[in-house]
Amino acid sequence: MNSRQVECFISAAETLNFTETAKLLFVSQPTVTHSIAALEDELGYRLFNRDKKQVTLTPAGRYLYTSLKTLGSEYRNAVSRARLFGEGYAKELVLGCGSSEFEERFLPGAVREFRRTHPDVYTSFEIGSIREKVALLQEDKIDLLLTTTATGVDSKRFAFTLLKRYPMVCVMSRDHELAGRDSIGFEDLKDQNLILLDQACAPPEMSELQASLERMYQANIIAHVRDVRLSHLLMLCDMGVAVMPEFKFAHSEGLVAVPLAGAEEIPYGIVMKRGEARDHVLDLAALIRDVFDR
Repeated sequence: MNSRQVECFISAAETLNFTETAKLLFVSQPTVTHSIAALEDELGYRLFNRDKKQVTLTPAGRYLYTSLKTLGSEYRNAVSRARLFGEGYAKELVLGCGSSEFEERFLPGAVREFRRTHPDVYTSFEIGSIREKVALLQEDKIDLLLTTTATGVDSKRFAFTLLKRYPMVCVMSRDHELAGRDSIGFEDLKDQNLILLDQACAPPEMSELQASLERMYQANIIAHVRDVRLSHLLMLCDMGVAVMPEFKFAHSEGLVAVPLAGAEEIPYGIVMKRGEARDHVLDLAALIRDVFDR
């Protein structure tokens, strides 16, 4: 099994059309057919059922596709990165962060300046759930993590540097009945449809608050969203009130964020190895701190 066969198989499994696969891979249709046939001969079992009307995956083909899809992506990424290092990069810095409007406001300036002053460092990003990023950090696959404090990291190996504390807010449509208030209390939410962040994307510090809201207003919760942008869409549709840290609020003409009275602030900052000595990691951390100190 070679890389061309794997790429051809994955594409064919997704399109279920050998002609379309040939177009996507810029090869001839007979080349695709030959590659799949050679792979089936090597493995000793059929991957596709083929007749005049359609192409379908066999059970073995479905299993192999599921297993190889991630591997195929990792292979292509590895080849691409190796080429970059072959063309001049000497180091890599992996930054773990979120993917909301918040990061889009402050990160580009810091990263652009970093890339200008460190042309030999390739900067890449890891964006996923908090748990996923913490695991990568502790496996030394992330060099610098932007997150909240209670992330489950080993405090003996890693240190947290506070950048700023953010209040909890209730976010809603500008036309909502609570939109004009200076603050909102827990009692004010009892008759509202609530949109909460799923644990995968909610800061761990929110766990107690969310648990309290779920106990008090379980019947009011219409969604636990894994994508913050989806929560904003629901609110723009005036479907409910979302509870989130202020830094996850995407500013929009159609939305309003009102402080949630009595809720603790959420700290946000940088997590790095204790005693970090690599200049390029320290330099990017300093650039990010400068953004928040302005």
